[in-house]
Amino acid sequence: DHVGFNEDGEIWNGADDNGSGTVTLLGMARSLSSLPMDQRPKRSIVFVAFSGEEVGLVGSYHFLVQGLVPTEKIAAMVNTDMVGRSSDHSVYAVGTKSAEGLKEMVEQAGEGLAIKVRFDNEEFFDRSDQVGFYYAGIPILFFNTDEHEDYHKPTDTSDLILYDDMAQIGVLTYRMIRSLADLPKRLTFVDAYDRLQPVYGQSAQLMIPFPVNWEDRLDY
Repeated sequence: DHVGFNEDGEIWNGADDNGSGTVTLLGMARSLSSLPMDQRPKRSIVFVAFSGEEVGLVGSYHFLVQGLVPTEKIAAMVNTDMVGRSSDHSVYAVGTKSAEGLKEMVEQAGEGLAIKVRFDNEEFFDRSDQVGFYYAGIPILFFNTDEHEDYHKPTDTSDLILYDDMAQIGVLTYRMIRSLADLPKRLTFVDAYDRLQPVYGQSAQLMIPFPVNWEDRLDY
């Protein structure tokens, strides 16, 4: 876990936050890299495990500002953070308003799965690594199964992970990144969350400034 251990020396295992999302990322990378060349996606897919999220999204901002992949070349960003503890066999799809047609793509990707895709919880929109990409004008999609009583505690252990549900979320994620990578034309970004444009006659108020040098992110 990003916390490591507390003052009493108890290890914070972090199985759900964010071992679950990291394992899902590795599963996607393994699945796609094993495909024959003629079956691989049309676009390149970059897999990144960011550090420093809890101290101000430092890792994801560093990735953006260093320009390893120019932002204008990024068609979309898909994030998996805490996808292992669904309370009702469901997963939240956050950020689907960030591009025209994105919600419909998620709905289609979820067809036939033994897990329900929900669109009614945008609480974590600004709290994980996808938000910087949104500020850069990139469509984003964030899969999450919500907080629980073991969130940020030593009791966030692997025996509590719901692996069948997590596997279904992995299939959903796989379908989505394949679909996004194979689109003939990238999705059109929409500032539907009113983070970048004036609202009600007032200037846009970013919860986290962008752009900003990654070193300066340490203050947030």
